[in-house]
Amino acid sequence: MIPAKRELRLRGLLAVCRRHWHPRAWEVATRALSLDYLWNEVRVKGGAYGVGFKRKPRGIRTFWSYRDPSVDATLGRYAGATEWLRGWSPEADELSGYVVSTVASHDAPTKPKAMARRQDMLAFSGRPAGWRDDIRRQELAATPEAVRTLAGALSDGSCSQGICVFGPREAIEASNVDFEITELIGRGEE
Repeated sequence: MIPAKRELRLRGLLAVCRRHWHPRAWEVATRALSLDYLWNEVRVKGGAYGVGFKRKPRGIRTFWSYRDPSVDATLGRYAGATEWLRGWSPEADELSGYVVSTVASHDAPTKPKAMARRQDMLAFSGRPAGWRDDIRRQELAATPEAVRTLAGALSDGSCSQGICVFGPREAIEASNVDFEITELIGRGEE
C-alpha cells in the first residue's frame, strides 16, 4: 500500500512454472497478448494507462498493468487471456506484423559498446555460436497453431503464482481478493 490521491497502481500476476518449455512462439504470443487482447480489454475497456504480458525463458509469466482503476476486473481479464489465446486466428498480415516485430527486437542495429557486451555475454554463457540465428529461425517459423498451443500454459494450475498490487489502501481493500496489505510508505497527507 502506498499513499496516493490519484489512482496510481501497478498490478501483476506472477506465475512461476518451469514445466513448460520456451519455444520462440512465446515471443510472438507475448506481442499478440500485449498488443491485442490486453490492450483492448485492460487498456481500452478497463481504463488502465498501460498493460502487458511477458514470459521469461525459465517459465516466469507476468501480466502487468499500471494506473489501473479496477483490481478485480483486470484479474478477470488476465484469466480470460487463456481462452483468447486458445482461439487466436490472425490474418496473415497480422501474424507477419507480430513475427517481424519479434525478430526486429533481436536484430536492431547495435553500437560497438553494445556489440562488445553481447559478445562477452556469448563467451561467458556457453551458448553455441549462431544461437541467435536459431532463435530468429524459430521466430520466423511461428504459426497461429504454435501460438494457440501455448494457451494451456497460461492457466496451468500446478504452477505457483502470486498477485502484487501497489496503490491506495482503499482500492486494495475494495478488491474481492484477500490481500495481505503491507504499508510501504507512510499514510501520507490526509
